Amino acid sequence: MTTKPDRSSRNPSIDVFRELERVYDSATGGRKVAEEEIAKAMARHPASKDRIWHSFGLLTDSPHVTVRPERLFRAHCREILDRVAQDDDTRPGTNAEILTLLHQISVTVPLTIEPYSLFIRLWPSTMPEHQDLVSDIDHREALFGSELDDLEAKARAKLADPDRVLAAINCDGMHDTLRVQCSYATPRQRSTHRRSTTT
Repeated sequence: MTTKPDRSSRNPSIDVFRELERVYDSATGGRKVAEEEIAKAMARHPASKDRIWHSFGLLTDSPHVTVRPERLFRAHCREILDRVAQDDDTRPGTNAEILTLLHQISVTVPLTIEPYSLFIRLWPSTMPEHQDLVSDIDHREALFGSELDDLEAKARAKLADPDRVLAAINCDGMHDTLRVQCSYATPRQRSTHRRSTTT
């Protein structure tokens, strides 16, 4: 006989976030983290490295995710940058934003079974190094899979940022202090780069 997970009033999401903050208690600046995650994303997606480099503005102004816990902010940046690389819509809420929203709700009232199960669903892919903090994933998916699909879609829509879009890219051929062969530079700027590297 299939049993449903406990519907008690315990608030496990608070415990998860507290443990995360305990392990990674020192927050770093958002800019530094964003730059580090951009470098990692460029290595993961070399074919999209120029577009990724110009995506810094998408990472620094989320009203839903702060730099602490740092690993959660890194996961948010990572998801946005992977969307950029795949030319996917960057506006819908990220896993990190949904987890943060669910945690904020749970501080006020205990999560009911479906929202908490969504928390359980999103946690491993968002924080793979801390999968051991959640359990019963397969059991919850078997019981509530379709409901979680609907709830996840609604959460992404609720947390969508209409301004989180990559604007037209105008590159002068310089990435920070490095002159590069950026695909978004004008032909003249790319020509200047080629001359400078051969002289």
